[in-house]
Amino acid sequence: MSPKYLISIGAFFLVAADTHETSVLDIEESKPVEVFINGKPVNLLVAPDSKSIPALNSDAAERLGLKQSLVSFQFLIGSESLDFGTDSANLDFGHGTFKRRVAFGDHHIIDGADGEVGPAALPFPKVRFHLGERKQGERNIVLPLVNLSRTQTGTLLKIDETQIHVAFSLSRDESLATATAGAILAEKYGGHFDGDTHMVPVRYGIDRPVRPLTLTRELKLGDLKIESIFVRTADLGSTDSIPEGPEQTSSSDPDEIVVIGKARKKQKNLRYQTLIVGRASLKDCSSITYDFASKKILLSCI
Repeated sequence: MSPKYLISIGAFFLVAADTHETSVLDIEESKPVEVFINGKPVNLLVAPDSKSIPALNSDAAERLGLKQSLVSFQFLIGSESLDFGTDSANLDFGHGTFKRRVAFGDHHIIDGADGEVGPAALPFPKVRFHLGERKQGERNIVLPLVNLSRTQTGTLLKIDETQIHVAFSLSRDESLATATAGAILAEKYGGHFDGDTHMVPVRYGIDRPVRPLTLTRELKLGDLKIESIFVRTADLGSTDSIPEGPEQTSSSDPDEIVVIGKARKKQKNLRYQTLIVGRASLKDCSSITYDFASKKILLSCI
């Protein structure tokens, strides 16, 4: 059996691409695009919150004849983990061929497509996601574009001395915060839990427990108001410091200990805290453009 190397994804996936002369790749909202991998067609969902490596369903990888190399990695989502192998392949989005590592395993990671990929893995100076018709009076909200833990592309939300990684999702309405990120937001913006625990899909077919968070003060990313926030209660930190709302006296989980109004302790893993901004916050925006040359994200919104 070949050895497995658990290494940083960013060490070999976020490599500068040979840029095509075509300056912009336009992506229609949540619609997979046809891509050729080693000359064979597959449908990939290009999504702003996807990881910066093409990841395929197991049946698509088998159809393409991909073979696992010595390079593999383990992807963690809360307490869940998925093992991925990789193979080097030639990809073509219709503007010429480029080489990338492609990840795959024994998993079905996405419905409605053969796989998914984030915009940073593509050899285009700009990737533009169309969310709807452009509206009169739109303006650009300009945010810094950064690599988030070197595996994802997004921006930063600065709260006092803490930086929360922010990515955008076109596949969910709600915004999704990791546990400590939720606690930080609750402390800064007067937040409390306002509902019971339930499961939602996070990535690659894995569901995790969340609770809705209500803020009494407005949270903005630049000029973008963030709405409908849910907190991943069991992932990356603790939500003990988040108080219960006035109508919420107990959790739906009988094994969960509820602490009301407890002071927030110094949290660990701050570098991995994330907020995925969902469609409810993007309802007044017609497009998101990732401009890799200028290292900016432009949201066209009213």
